[in-house]
Amino acid sequence: SAIALVSGALFGLGLVLSGMTQPTKVIGFLDVFGRWDASLMLVMAGAGPHFCAGFDFSGIETLSEGDLLLRFVRIEQVLQALWHAPCATVAMSHGGAFGAGADLVCACEQRIATPGSRFRMPGLRFGLALGTRRLAERIGPKYARLVLGASAVFDADEALRMRFVDSIVPHTEWPELTQTLY
Repeated sequence: SAIALVSGALFGLGLVLSGMTQPTKVIGFLDVFGRWDASLMLVMAGAGPHFCAGFDFSGIETLSEGDLLLRFVRIEQVLQALWHAPCATVAMSHGGAFGAGADLVCACEQRIATPGSRFRMPGLRFGLALGTRRLAERIGPKYARLVLGASAVFDADEALRMRFVDSIVPHTEWPELTQTLY
């Protein structure tokens, strides 16, 4: 589709601009135990109207309990990798970031939202909340209990007040912002 073509072209342009088409740059970035090159950062942004709708529940009724648990463990592994990443990590959230999507935002070192962004962490409603320790460290235990217990949607302004995000920046200003983050 046209969207996939444009997305692929933008991704390719990003690789060229960042130098990630040069093998020495890629090897230096991946060599965290040797001559690691931390000059790059991982920037995550959603390609559609939302950052991330969270856990994919499709086909859940056909999964065994073990398979379902494995899916949650894998999500937690991704969140841990982001939290402990050896490079700068940036989440640029727009629209909605719900459940595991909000966890992705929380796990990043820098968290930017557009005006009107919304967040929700409904995990306790179905018996499992990922990232509670990270959330408490990020926003404090009092706010973490409120966010998780209420399972309510909070907007970008509230997210900024409780330090869930670092700043609110219009989507149109993101390209310039990424050049000044680190």
